[in-house]
Amino acid sequence: MGKRHVSQFRHGGGCARLWTWSLQPREPRRAVLPDIRRKWALVIGVDEYPKVTVGGQTVRMPSAGHDARAVGRALRTDFGYITSELVNPTRSQVVQRLNMLAAIAQPHDSLLVFFSGYGFSVAQGADAVWALSAADPQDGRTLLSHAHLEPL
Repeated sequence: MGKRHVSQFRHGGGCARLWTWSLQPREPRRAVLPDIRRKWALVIGVDEYPKVTVGGQTVRMPSAGHDARAVGRALRTDFGYITSELVNPTRSQVVQRLNMLAAIAQPHDSLLVFFSGYGFSVAQGADAVWALSAADPQDGRTLLSHAHLEPL
């Protein structure tokens, strides 16, 4: 890797060490990129949560839908993705769209999923979940976990 240098600093009774390395020049490696033929993107933005309240107020994330539309536009126009945008979808709508994309995708296609909205853990150590538009934190059937996405 190169030569290692250790510096020690004292300040106010404390001591810190800084490790640095001088790197030796080397020949760069060639990147091996996958053979991607079509790039799909599912872009999700949730800014309305009618069943989630904090202090009696309905929870909103006003920029999530706007962010999703902007990301979808950038992926489509700047990066050549075939995009599908969902703003304020339910769990069922997201699963239907994922199943549709899985059915039409070919072996050399790629899928990017972007989510802007709230997410949380239902229990300590549990899988993270996405809170979709009709999300009810007390009803797991309205939430979408990472574990639900893996088989798709």
